Amino acid sequence: MKILEVIPSLNSGGAERFVVDLSNFLVQKNEVCLITLYELTGPKKFYLSDLNKKVNVISLNKRTGFDLSLIKKIQNVINVFKPDVVHTHTRAFDYLFILKFLNPKISFIHTVHSDAEKEAGGTIDRIFRKIAFKTNMIKAVTISPESDVSFRNFYKKQACLINNGRNVSHDLVISSHVKKEVDSFKQSVNTKVIICLAHISPVKRQPILARVINRLNKEGHDIVLLLIGRKFNQSMVSEIEDMKSNCVHMLGERHNPLEYLKYAGYYSLVSEYEGLPISLIEAIGVSSIPICTPVGGITNIIHNKENGFISKDISESSIYDSFKDLLRMSDDSIQAMRQKVLDSYRPFSMDVCGSKYIELFNEKNI
Repeated sequence: MKILEVIPSLNSGGAERFVVDLSNFLVQKNEVCLITLYELTGPKKFYLSDLNKKVNVISLNKRTGFDLSLIKKIQNVINVFKPDVVHTHTRAFDYLFILKFLNPKISFIHTVHSDAEKEAGGTIDRIFRKIAFKTNMIKAVTISPESDVSFRNFYKKQACLINNGRNVSHDLVISSHVKKEVDSFKQSVNTKVIICLAHISPVKRQPILARVINRLNKEGHDIVLLLIGRKFNQSMVSEIEDMKSNCVHMLGERHNPLEYLKYAGYYSLVSEYEGLPISLIEAIGVSSIPICTPVGGITNIIHNKENGFISKDISESSIYDSFKDLLRMSDDSIQAMRQKVLDSYRPFSMDVCGSKYIELFNEKNI
């Protein structure tokens, strides 16, 4: 089978990480071509080195805004590659509508990586998406039961639910460099290190998490927060810096976040809304205990005080209460929880996820 994956760039992000893992899985038994709309330079090529060399990568020099010239460029790739399936992600959907008319015999599939209404964009984008999905021109894939509900509520249409997946090795080795760096932020050998793995943006709400950890630290709890991810929103970065906290540290991007998650052993994400975070799957894959808000597919994986902590709501006070619950736990209880966390990973491996995409791609009349 010939599969064409399309995504704007390979920035450090959940959807981008997913596309790389999925492409690597698919190329084992299929021909895979990956188009990035933007040229792969600077931060836009963050995950490029993680791609299997068998994946044919083509980057298009997209201009700012909607770029009509991309229709012809993508069509040229289709004419040469002759894919059986075109599979798009995030804003790459914007170019599907016309391409489907030009290629009626090719299956077009789009994965909705977040809350359906949030991802839909502006008024014009929403109109085209509703037409495409409701007429079955384009098949939609949702990534968690919660995101599936959001799709049905917004589009009044059924999608194909395939849980997000991530390839996490059970044999992951933590480098001495990572150990040394993480240890440098500890206040004692007993310091609890919390990793937030996400680009700094309004949806992820890192300043709230920073305030909670700072408050706990001032109350005498031995706890620190390491923020790993692109410094996307400068005003939020400045807000965190202005706290001048000795227990909150922004590390920026890292190519080996799994090592940090495994060594620290704790993960937190306090988003306003989500699909099914790849970083959460990474965390549970290395038995890092999650402390999260009850949004999106997070609630389909984490059950409060069983395999992690889910706050009552997304308020700062509820997030604080969840961390207090964590800090009250004994070491033995923590170890027992870690095994339950790891057990939660099995349905979210890329082997499971990728196999379901193959089944979908092989379906007739999609």
